[in-house]
Amino acid sequence: MLTKFIAGAVVVCAVGLPSAFAAEPVADIHASLEEVVVTAHPSGASEGHLAQPVIVLQGEELRKKVSATLGETLSREAGVSSSAFGAGASRPVIRGMSGSRVRLLESGISSMDVSNLSPDHAVGIEPLAATQIEIIKGPATLLYGSGALGGVVNVVTNRIADALPSDFSAQAQVSYGTVADERSGAFTADGALGQLALHVDGSARDTHDYSIPGFATTDPIAGVRSGTLNSSDLETQSMTGGASYIGSRGYLGFDISHFASAYGVPGEGARIDLNQLRYDIKGQLEVPLKHIDKLKIQLGHVDYEHSEFESDGALGTTFNNDEYDGRFEILHQPIANWAGTLGLQIGHRDFEADGDEALTPPLVSHTESLFLVEERDLGHWHLEFGGRIEQQHVDPTDSTSGTYHFAYSVSGGVVANFDDNYSLGVYLSRAQRAPSLEELYNNGPHEATSTFELGSRQLSEESANNIDITWRASGNAWPWQINLYANYIEDFIFTENVDTNGDGVADRVDDAGLATRDIDSLLLIHYAQHDAVFYGIEATASKHLIQAPWGDMDLRASLDYVRAELSNGDNLPRITPLRVGAGLDFHRARWMASLDVFRVARQQDNAELETETAGYTLVSAHLSYTLPLESADYVMSLRADNLLDEQARAHTSFLKDSAPLPGRSVMLSFRVRY
Repeated sequence: MLTKFIAGAVVVCAVGLPSAFAAEPVADIHASLEEVVVTAHPSGASEGHLAQPVIVLQGEELRKKVSATLGETLSREAGVSSSAFGAGASRPVIRGMSGSRVRLLESGISSMDVSNLSPDHAVGIEPLAATQIEIIKGPATLLYGSGALGGVVNVVTNRIADALPSDFSAQAQVSYGTVADERSGAFTADGALGQLALHVDGSARDTHDYSIPGFATTDPIAGVRSGTLNSSDLETQSMTGGASYIGSRGYLGFDISHFASAYGVPGEGARIDLNQLRYDIKGQLEVPLKHIDKLKIQLGHVDYEHSEFESDGALGTTFNNDEYDGRFEILHQPIANWAGTLGLQIGHRDFEADGDEALTPPLVSHTESLFLVEERDLGHWHLEFGGRIEQQHVDPTDSTSGTYHFAYSVSGGVVANFDDNYSLGVYLSRAQRAPSLEELYNNGPHEATSTFELGSRQLSEESANNIDITWRASGNAWPWQINLYANYIEDFIFTENVDTNGDGVADRVDDAGLATRDIDSLLLIHYAQHDAVFYGIEATASKHLIQAPWGDMDLRASLDYVRAELSNGDNLPRITPLRVGAGLDFHRARWMASLDVFRVARQQDNAELETETAGYTLVSAHLSYTLPLESADYVMSLRADNLLDEQARAHTSFLKDSAPLPGRSVMLSFRVRY
């Protein structure tokens, strides 16, 4: 299937080849840039207009960073790392928070997969389909609910158009990567038929086990080969079709997408086969009533299933998730100079797991939320505030008792613009998170984390008290941004070891939960609550170094650090270490190049029984050439990662001691757009 797909993409590229060359050079990279709009915010505010820190990736910057998983795509952004669970499963980690505390969205609607239940579960979003990725750092529960206590990642796909395309456009890409013999391809096309805007896109990827420097485990086992991470192969396919009716006062559209992923789980030798069918409806009506600026509606439904196969090929566990997520927003016209959004969000989930790792009973959950966001500009000041109330019902369909939680969030922010170049933003919030399904109901062996987990239906809501201070300089000479944050979380939910005998040694059990002295057995853990604090810094800067006839050169630098501990002084596990990055960007007419050095420090602030990870340095480079022809652009690019072939182990990963990051890699890509 992959061979046919790539062959088709090559045909698309070839059809676009015109007969003559055009004389115009590529547009100057330093030409005036359009304002970056954050679509995850109801008003579509610009990135620099928000009090809360936001990162937006788009255009060539995004294409240069796209990887096989969402986590790896974003893993070097300031304040963002990755759970790094092999080649197929990797979620973003924001400021040390992951799983159920980071909400993943596709064009404003939940991903509705089960990736938050376990680190070996893949995210049901294909990064190749993204036209823009938005990262909201810190509590975003006000707009997106309990699951956004640590932040939000919104993958914008533009599969449902909000305006008629002026002309037919298409793009196709084929790539080959050396580290895992990767072959991939993707295409997208947009056009119009009368008042209908039409869209289609697809992608495919096939890799073998990826190469690593040295042995997979920190304590090599006799007979295990070095140089390759076993069971790290990946195969994905996606296909989407969408249509929108565009009227004089708005639009209404839908899309249907299919995503499939089959990948190995390093260390276990197990495999996961994932299939997801997703339906989305999206619409907007302008000025429907007096004092109403816009009405927006979004509804998504996912029919999700994945099967886990043991190393001997036997079916272990099957997960089924039938989920809806819907939003209705009213954007009102200014009242006393305050403009805002009143919104309703409703979610419904029917979840079932069957097999060896069916940790939770079959259950149905409902969430209903109401939120209000208001903002205004007052001279050089931008003010914003809002609130949200949310209720969650979880009802197991067996004899297990259900749970009910009520959560609220309030926030306020101010941005002071001192002149055209400098601004200072302060964002305060108190946000609550209802316990997730696994925290409430898990009860059984979890091979992916080598633990036997005990959930608790007695868990209460987490309450996070957060402050963000953002200082920005947006001048052309030397733009920079510094974020300082602190987050005190009351009743923070975490897993801790069980010590039944009080001898200071964590209990170990077999798959049935029976005590054993075998050190290779499962660690017995349970979900508990204790106050915790997260604090840290993020900084980015760039400097235009050279502007000459032979080319332009810019310097970039970044730094991020997060510290996380319980109020009793115990460290929290899998927290991102100090990271520092620097890079050079070169541009001359049709040529673009970059060189990056990314240093990750040793993590010594470890939780009980957590192993230390060594520091490492990743060096990467990128080179591209754009050939503009009569009716199309052809872009050839070369990307090299981990040029020093450094052994790197992500401290945020459950597999850090048995699955290092990929070794030296070179990827060659060819893209046509017309």
